[in-house]
Amino acid sequence: MCLAENFYLQLNLTFLCLYTSTPLLKYSYTNRSKLILFLSNLLAFLTVDPPKITQYPESKSLATGADITMTVRATGDNLLYQWQKDGIDLSNDDRHHDPGTHTLRIVKVEKGDSKAHYRCQVKNEIGDEFSREAVLTVSKLVIV
Repeated sequence: MCLAENFYLQLNLTFLCLYTSTPLLKYSYTNRSKLILFLSNLLAFLTVDPPKITQYPESKSLATGADITMTVRATGDNLLYQWQKDGIDLSNDDRHHDPGTHTLRIVKVEKGDSKAHYRCQVKNEIGDEFSREAVLTVSKLVIV
C-alpha cells in the first residue's frame, strides 16, 4: 500500500513493514490494540511537514571589522538549523554566534572571510533542504 510519495506499507498477520526502496521499519505485533497504537503513531509521523526554505541568506559586501547577520526562513515542523561556511558545519565560537538557529551572526569579519560561501541546512525527521549559498566579500576599511 502506498502511504505517501516513496513510502510503502506491507502488512500481514504478524508484522508491519514501512519501506522506501529498503525496509525502514519493521514492527511485530501480537494483538490488534498494539497495531492500532502503532498505526496512529505512524500516521502522526507521516503528517509532519518537511522543511521548505522560503527566504534565503543574501550575499553581502562589507569592511573588515564589521559585524554581519545572515538569515534563512523556512516552513515545516520541528525544524533544526545548521549553518555552514564553505561546506563545513559552524559551531558557536567567539566570531560565529547561534549557528544552530535561523540567524547566523558573524562578529568582526576578517579579510580571510572574503569569498567565503555560507549556507544553512534546515532539517527535521522527514527531510532536509539546503539554502542557496551567500557569498561574503570583505574589503579593507579605508579611513580618509
